[in-house]
Amino acid sequence: MKPHYGKLMIMADQDQDGSHMKDLVVNLIQYKWSNLLKHDYIEVFITPILKIGLNGTQKMLIKRREQNLSADYLYKKDTKLIHFNDFINKELVLYSKTSTEHAISSIMDGLKPGLCRIMFICFTKNFIRDIKVARLAGKVAENSAYHHGEQPLINTIVDLAQNFVSLNNINFLVPAGQFCTCLYMVVMTLLQHVIFLLDFNNDCSNNVIDVVYVKLDKIFINITDLPFDT
Repeated sequence: MKPHYGKLMIMADQDQDGSHMKDLVVNLIQYKWSNLLKHDYIEVFITPILKIGLNGTQKMLIKRREQNLSADYLYKKDTKLIHFNDFINKELVLYSKTSTEHAISSIMDGLKPGLCRIMFICFTKNFIRDIKVARLAGKVAENSAYHHGEQPLINTIVDLAQNFVSLNNINFLVPAGQFCTCLYMVVMTLLQHVIFLLDFNNDCSNNVIDVVYVKLDKIFINITDLPFDT
């Protein structure tokens, strides 16, 4: 097969998800047309990680280790060619590390990063009335440095409110709408735009929160899940 273009340029974000996208494209080329990898067919468009203001504006230099990035940066000013081994061991490995951190619950509180963000916003924001799941997900994404899509947050919020039998779940949030049943998991989750949650801090909220999360612990909590120090 003769390709219609002389080059294939990958334009992905310079974060862990972008590294995953690069890997998927390279995997596809290697599986379908492996000979193209021998002819410098794939190129990568590198975008800046940080933007520094000029003309007296505030300059914020964040070291790579504060962004959970490797100190040995794969792309330098004079970089023209990189090997696949370096890409996997220096860049793609960061995505694997991040995926593992998001998939395994913390040994301290049993919470994953997304769930921890939701609980943090519920504790800090004083909701005076019922709130839609989609709106709560938006507040979490806006106020907790969440850099991914809101759909995983919505799914996690729904899981936090489900309380039917056989779920093996402590519902920290009180369901006030259609939050699925053990028989209608798929059908009911399609109605997320009408789902509400009760006020997290009102008298109707789940009393188990006061047992699991002691108010005295709030004094000693350090926020370490954010991408840089606050």
